[in-house]
Amino acid sequence: MSICAECNASAARKPTVNCDGFCKRLFHSSCVGVPSEVQKLLPTCPGLSWKCDKCYNDVNDSFYTNLKSKIETLFEDLNSLFNNAKIDFKQMAEEKLKSLQPTSSPLVQTYTEKLSKKSSIIIKPNDESQLNSATKMDIMKKINPLVNNINSVKNIKNGGLIVGCNDVNEANKFKEIADKELKNYKIKDANKIQPRVRIVGLSEKLNEEEIKQYLFLQNLRPSFS
Repeated sequence: MSICAECNASAARKPTVNCDGFCKRLFHSSCVGVPSEVQKLLPTCPGLSWKCDKCYNDVNDSFYTNLKSKIETLFEDLNSLFNNAKIDFKQMAEEKLKSLQPTSSPLVQTYTEKLSKKSSIIIKPNDESQLNSATKMDIMKKINPLVNNINSVKNIKNGGLIVGCNDVNEANKFKEIADKELKNYKIKDANKIQPRVRIVGLSEKLNEEEIKQYLFLQNLRPSFS
């Protein structure tokens, strides 16, 4: 005699439903809360099935356990790949840096070194509202650019100019004349200005040497032109 696995009573006179899970047990539809409409559809719909709570939970537990295991394995594999790539990159960077180290003469000229070879004078009017064009006119009137070997002029803020000469000696001569002729201007040597760089957003895990290496490799050029 068939009995209900939930109430242990005879299943002969009440609508029943079979678990489609592992247990395959028989239940009164009313004992497990299966509506009569659903109970009638189960035998006629191949894609429709019902599982008791135990089988349903066992399946879910097994599914999520397997899923968790696969995710953990995936993370381990990704972490291993990342660490290997990090080591490879570090070795590559070190080898590249080593191959580019200067021997008898430097292969790479820094911006500071390049700037130190420039021969430029900064001229700023005392009147900060003065236009750059007015500053140029004053220089043209009071100092002959051709005679004093001016080879470049660049506008800067507050009406100022950066005047480039052919070499340091010419720049010194020009500055002497400018100091004498341009009374309403501030005149100084551009070579005394040292460039500064601010770097933000760096990881605190990087040490000073690693930062230098990364900056060097990212901004590497055979030479400045």
